[in-house]
Amino acid sequence: MVKTLENAAHTLDLKAGQRFSEIGDTAHCLIGVNRGVLALHTDDQERHDVIGHVVWPGDWFGVASVLIDTPRFIGSSAHVDARVVLINRRSIERIAQEHPTLWRGVAVLAAQNAMLATRIARDNLLRSPTERCVATLDRLVGRQCLPCDLPITQGQFAEICGLSRGAAAKVLAGLERKGQISRGYASITVEKSFSASPRES
Repeated sequence: MVKTLENAAHTLDLKAGQRFSEIGDTAHCLIGVNRGVLALHTDDQERHDVIGHVVWPGDWFGVASVLIDTPRFIGSSAHVDARVVLINRRSIERIAQEHPTLWRGVAVLAAQNAMLATRIARDNLLRSPTERCVATLDRLVGRQCLPCDLPITQGQFAEICGLSRGAAAKVLAGLERKGQISRGYASITVEKSFSASPRES
């Protein structure tokens, strides 16, 4: 089945900053990150387009457009040079006729993305700026080994957290003094785990 999926997929190379998908798009396909980092955008009805999360190689999104006939409710762009893998719904349906267990894999992706959405909502409900920033950094790093370089500016990080730039910068400065992060040009590097179970490689 893996070989069949590979044959059905096609790849697309993206330049840093290039928009890939828009809110309201009707393309029905699974999107996987093969290389680089993509930012996921949403509409907060005030600033119109804000970054909510980032996805790494091995991450997949777009599952809702495969399972139900709905326009995309998130957009995406390449944060650095990236490559994405696309598998359209017709190909998935055709392959699933021969390999019905494929739908279980799609359902797992849907469950994982629902859990991620719940985590994002929970993070944004944290009232303490420090707790919110730490939870957001931990979520953005995901399964990546530490140290992990997040290719986002401090302003973008504040946007993801739903905090003012000043509030986010104050928390980041404190974390940097503790050696948990370091700040560079358009990047934040998470140096140490925020949990009791470190992920250092």
